[in-house]
Amino acid sequence: MVAYSYAAQPDDMPLSHFASEPKTLFVALRIPAINLMMIGLADLLSRSLSRSLPEHRTAADRVGATLLCTAGVKAWIAAREILAWPDPSPAIRIAGVLTVAGGLALAAAFARPLFAPRAYQQLRWTRVELTVACVLVASVVLLNLPLALGR
Repeated sequence: MVAYSYAAQPDDMPLSHFASEPKTLFVALRIPAINLMMIGLADLLSRSLSRSLPEHRTAADRVGATLLCTAGVKAWIAAREILAWPDPSPAIRIAGVLTVAGGLALAAAFARPLFAPRAYQQLRWTRVELTVACVLVASVVLLNLPLALGR
Protein backbone atom coordinates (compact mmCIF):
# COMPACT_ATOMS: atom_id res chain seq x y z
CA MET A 1 0.00 0.00 0.00
CA VAL A 2 2.78 2.40 0.91
CA ALA A 3 4.89 1.75 -2.19
CA TYR A 4 1.85 2.01 -4.46
CA SER A 5 0.85 5.40 -3.04
CA TYR A 6 4.41 6.73 -2.73
CA ALA A 7 3.88 9.56 -5.24
CA ALA A 8 0.80 10.78 -3.38
CA GLN A 9 2.56 10.88 0.00
CA PRO A 10 3.52 14.27 1.50
CA ASP A 11 7.05 15.63 1.22
CA ASP A 12 7.76 14.76 4.88
CA MET A 13 7.39 11.13 5.94
CA PRO A 14 7.35 9.69 9.48
CA LEU A 15 10.66 8.35 10.74
CA SER A 16 8.89 7.50 14.01
CA HIS A 17 5.77 8.62 15.83
CA PHE A 18 7.65 11.72 16.95
CA ALA A 19 9.93 12.65 14.03
CA SER A 20 9.68 13.08 10.29
CA GLU A 21 12.16 13.21 7.43
CA PRO A 22 12.05 14.37 3.82
CA LYS A 23 10.32 11.80 1.64
CA THR A 24 12.62 9.13 0.25
CA LEU A 25 11.86 5.57 -0.73
CA PHE A 26 13.93 4.36 2.24
CA VAL A 27 11.93 6.43 4.73
CA ALA A 28 8.62 5.41 3.13
CA LEU A 29 9.35 1.69 3.15
CA ARG A 30 11.36 1.44 6.39
CA ILE A 31 8.43 0.78 8.72
CA PRO A 32 6.67 -1.69 6.37
CA ALA A 33 9.99 -3.53 5.92
CA ILE A 34 10.46 -3.76 9.69
CA ASN A 35 6.93 -5.11 10.04
CA LEU A 36 7.56 -7.74 7.36
CA MET A 37 10.68 -8.81 9.23
CA MET A 38 8.67 -9.11 12.44
CA ILE A 39 6.21 -11.36 10.59
CA GLY A 40 9.23 -13.44 9.51
CA LEU A 41 10.45 -13.70 13.11
CA ALA A 42 6.97 -14.76 14.25
CA ASP A 43 6.98 -17.45 11.56
CA LEU A 44 10.39 -18.71 12.69
CA LEU A 45 9.14 -18.91 16.26
CA SER A 46 6.07 -20.80 15.04
CA ARG A 47 8.33 -23.30 13.32
CA SER A 48 10.21 -23.91 16.56
CA LEU A 49 6.94 -24.23 18.45
CA SER A 50 5.73 -26.81 15.92
CA ARG A 51 8.41 -29.18 17.26
CA SER A 52 6.95 -29.15 20.78
CA LEU A 53 5.84 -32.27 22.57
CA PRO A 54 2.52 -33.73 21.35
CA GLU A 55 0.75 -32.88 24.60
CA HIS A 56 1.77 -29.22 24.19
CA ARG A 57 1.21 -28.96 20.44
CA THR A 58 -2.19 -27.26 20.74
CA ALA A 59 -0.78 -24.55 22.99
CA ALA A 60 2.22 -24.12 20.70
CA ASP A 61 0.00 -23.79 17.63
CA ARG A 62 -2.15 -21.20 19.39
CA VAL A 63 0.91 -19.15 20.37
CA GLY A 64 2.31 -19.27 16.85
CA ALA A 65 -0.98 -18.35 15.22
CA THR A 66 -1.56 -15.53 17.69
CA LEU A 67 1.89 -14.05 17.09
CA LEU A 68 1.54 -14.29 13.32
CA CYS A 69 -1.89 -12.66 13.37
CA THR A 70 -0.67 -9.95 15.72
CA ALA A 71 2.33 -9.16 13.51
CA GLY A 72 0.17 -9.12 10.38
CA VAL A 73 -2.52 -6.86 11.83
CA LYS A 74 0.15 -4.57 13.30
CA ALA A 75 1.82 -4.31 9.86
CA TRP A 76 -1.51 -3.40 8.26
CA ILE A 77 -2.24 -0.78 10.93
CA ALA A 78 1.25 0.73 10.54
CA ALA A 79 0.74 0.97 6.77
CA ARG A 80 -2.62 2.68 7.31
CA GLU A 81 -0.93 5.15 9.65
CA ILE A 82 1.75 5.96 7.07
CA LEU A 83 -0.89 6.44 4.39
CA ALA A 84 -2.74 8.88 6.65
CA TRP A 85 0.40 10.99 7.19
CA PRO A 86 0.79 13.93 7.95
CA ASP A 87 -2.32 13.87 10.16
CA PRO A 88 -3.03 10.25 11.14
CA SER A 89 -5.94 9.70 13.45
CA PRO A 90 -4.95 9.00 17.06
CA ALA A 91 -7.29 6.00 16.82
CA ILE A 92 -4.86 4.35 14.38
CA ARG A 93 -2.00 4.68 16.85
CA ILE A 94 -4.17 3.43 19.71
CA ALA A 95 -5.29 0.47 17.59
CA GLY A 96 -1.64 -0.43 16.93
CA VAL A 97 -0.74 -0.34 20.61
CA LEU A 98 -3.83 -2.33 21.60
CA THR A 99 -3.17 -4.90 18.87
CA VAL A 100 0.38 -5.54 20.03
CA ALA A 101 -0.50 -5.51 23.74
CA GLY A 102 -3.53 -7.76 23.26
CA GLY A 103 -1.72 -10.15 20.93
CA LEU A 104 1.28 -10.52 23.24
CA ALA A 105 -0.96 -10.99 26.28
CA LEU A 106 -3.02 -13.66 24.50
CA ALA A 107 0.12 -15.43 23.24
CA ALA A 108 1.57 -15.38 26.76
CA ALA A 109 -1.64 -16.87 28.14
CA PHE A 110 -1.52 -19.64 25.53
CA ALA A 111 2.20 -20.22 26.19
CA ARG A 112 1.88 -21.04 29.89
CA PRO A 113 2.04 -24.84 29.35
CA LEU A 114 5.21 -24.35 27.29
CA PHE A 115 7.16 -23.03 30.27
CA ALA A 116 7.28 -26.50 31.85
CA PRO A 117 10.91 -27.75 31.85
CA ARG A 118 10.29 -30.74 29.62
CA ALA A 119 8.22 -28.69 27.16
CA TYR A 120 10.66 -25.78 27.08
CA GLN A 121 13.62 -28.04 26.26
CA GLN A 122 11.95 -29.23 23.06
CA LEU A 123 11.83 -25.75 21.56
CA ARG A 124 14.90 -25.65 19.34
CA TRP A 125 15.73 -23.84 16.15
CA THR A 126 17.58 -25.38 13.23
CA ARG A 127 20.79 -23.72 12.03
CA VAL A 128 18.99 -22.27 9.03
CA GLU A 129 16.21 -20.84 11.22
CA LEU A 130 18.75 -19.36 13.62
CA THR A 131 20.72 -17.82 10.76
CA VAL A 132 17.60 -16.30 9.21
CA ALA A 133 16.51 -15.00 12.63
CA CYS A 134 19.91 -13.35 13.15
CA VAL A 135 19.73 -11.74 9.71
CA LEU A 136 16.21 -10.46 10.39
CA VAL A 137 17.13 -9.04 13.80
CA ALA A 138 20.27 -7.40 12.38
CA SER A 139 18.18 -5.92 9.56
CA VAL A 140 15.67 -4.46 12.02
CA VAL A 141 18.54 -2.93 13.99
CA LEU A 142 20.08 -1.46 10.82
CA LEU A 143 16.76 -0.02 9.71
CA ASN A 144 16.40 1.66 13.11
CA LEU A 145 19.88 3.22 13.05
CA PRO A 146 18.67 6.51 11.51
CA LEU A 147 16.24 6.87 14.41
CA ALA A 148 18.85 5.91 17.01
CA LEU A 149 21.41 8.31 15.54
CA GLY A 150 18.92 11.13 15.75
CA ARG A 151 18.49 11.77 12.03
